[in-house]
Amino acid sequence: MNTKKDIAQQAVLAIIERFSTYKPVNLSDSENQVIADFERGHFQLVRIGWDGDAFAHSTVFHFDVKPDGKIWIQANNTDVLITEDLMEQGVENRTLSLGSSRPAIVPTQDSLFHDIQTSSSMRYPTLLLLVIFSLNASCQQKEATPPTPVATVPKPVAPSKEYTFSEKPVWQDEFDYSGKPDPAKWSYALGGSGWGNNELQNYTDQLGNAQVKDGHLAITARKESSGSRQFSSARLLTKGKGDFLYGKIEVKAKLPTGVGTWPAIWTLATDSNYGSRYWPDNGELDIMEHVGFDQNRVHANIHTKAFNHSIGTNKGDKIMVPTASTEFHVYSCEWKPDYVAFAVDGKEFFRFNNNASYNWTQWPFDRKQFLLLNIAVGGNWGGQKGVDGDVFPQSMEVDYVRVYGLVEKK
Repeated sequence: MNTKKDIAQQAVLAIIERFSTYKPVNLSDSENQVIADFERGHFQLVRIGWDGDAFAHSTVFHFDVKPDGKIWIQANNTDVLITEDLMEQGVENRTLSLGSSRPAIVPTQDSLFHDIQTSSSMRYPTLLLLVIFSLNASCQQKEATPPTPVATVPKPVAPSKEYTFSEKPVWQDEFDYSGKPDPAKWSYALGGSGWGNNELQNYTDQLGNAQVKDGHLAITARKESSGSRQFSSARLLTKGKGDFLYGKIEVKAKLPTGVGTWPAIWTLATDSNYGSRYWPDNGELDIMEHVGFDQNRVHANIHTKAFNHSIGTNKGDKIMVPTASTEFHVYSCEWKPDYVAFAVDGKEFFRFNNNASYNWTQWPFDRKQFLLLNIAVGGNWGGQKGVDGDVFPQSMEVDYVRVYGLVEKK
């Protein structure tokens, strides 16, 4: 995993490499601005937003050319050694601006670092990822005199609409049958690769790991030799059989218990529409996660390119559910164009709003997602306190899964 220092180094190297000559970049869907002042020895990353008045979130990079020709970059008090020679790139004064699709008053060159509100809540790795995205955009190089920044004209804003959810589900499984999960609605993810989290289970399509009986689906993790692993489990998904853009997802479930168990109810993108990596660029919604070493504490999270756990910026919250493993509870997600909200038994405990200044790196949730149900064993999170092999088998029982469509209020 890249450290903050690694991310800072990659971003600054990219700036030096790409902007040794002036290159205008037009990113009509981006609210990112980069202003570089080589003569003064500054890079400034500016996050532009709009709420009727111009404001900006900024991170300033200071660089210093040492006698040995090496460059030191300081970003938010993190020193990064850059082994490029800035003098080879040229130190003439240049101001660079990436286009903004929302109104923004950008400081002139003489007041480059004045009248900007620096937000402590904006963590600079997020900004760095945004600028790396911008730097990777296709552009044509040309020499030019830097333009004087001016206020841009706002795009026309469509009238806001109000939404609710359909009275009846548009997709559901009541598990009113017996045997394997309905193949018209569910598929299996198979294998024991660790699944990116150093998990210990092998996912199978065996009846012993996923069975419908007595009106419930039971996903069961077992301690047994399975493939190259010593645990087996199941991971069910609706991809291609239940893909949704907006709506309300409800899953009534009773959770497993025991140190080392890690059940989840969550969604992933149906297609790779954004960025160069499927995850996290295209988003993930964690409706319910529970780790057995922290019994009864239920988590909900969102993951995007800008906000994800691998860089420490994921957004989420948690709630105590005292009977999580002894009673059924309804875990739900309301997903609208302007927010996603997570609840247990109708009690909302986390909401993530689609800020007007966000682009796809923060909000990729305007494309279809599919549902997943699984129990992992161990792993980077679930196995933080080890795995108690004596607690297995353990099951997540599901009473129903219901998805309600998004409808416009009349």
